[in-house]
Amino acid sequence: MKQRVLICLMAFLTPGCTETDKKDWSTANFSVTELADGVYACIHKPGGKAIGNSGIVDNGEATIVFDTFLSPDAAEELIRVVEQMKLSPIKYVINSHFDNDHVRGNQCFSSDVKILSTERTAELIREEEPKAIAEEKIYAKKLYEYYDSLDRAFTGDTASSGYMTIKMMKPYFEELSQSHLKIRTRVPDTYVKGEMSLDGP
Repeated sequence: MKQRVLICLMAFLTPGCTETDKKDWSTANFSVTELADGVYACIHKPGGKAIGNSGIVDNGEATIVFDTFLSPDAAEELIRVVEQMKLSPIKYVINSHFDNDHVRGNQCFSSDVKILSTERTAELIREEEPKAIAEEKIYAKKLYEYYDSLDRAFTGDTASSGYMTIKMMKPYFEELSQSHLKIRTRVPDTYVKGEMSLDGP
């Protein structure tokens, strides 16, 4: 099988495809949906710490990961899922942009994995992440405690949008409150200009 992977960093995998009857590789932090042969969407679960979504593409020779979540713990889960699914080795990670929920799992991938982005995205990660982490050390714990108090006091409809917001923001700020202890910013090392093709065998 030969798949051609076209990397246009403005595209992204989104949920909405029919679930298959194959084994469920979902974790505590994200669900895994097969979109096509060798193509998977990893979608944040309410209450989990992935926060962002990620994509997996196996071209038959290498596995490409698209965005790496907010939490390194979730990124480690993604790496284990790829291994458990017996996909090709992860050789590339793509950062679509510099938001924290797309790049903070970069540090979990081995040094021989290439991290791809546009040059501008890499610059923003290098410039903005240290500042963001320093600020999070100041404010994130208070916001986590606030959303935790809302969660513990909530008595309404747990399917409501209001409760879903709590379930998103509580783990988000919990993770940010620990970022100064956990995050070692890894900046992309390979720049993409326009379009790049990663061909399988």
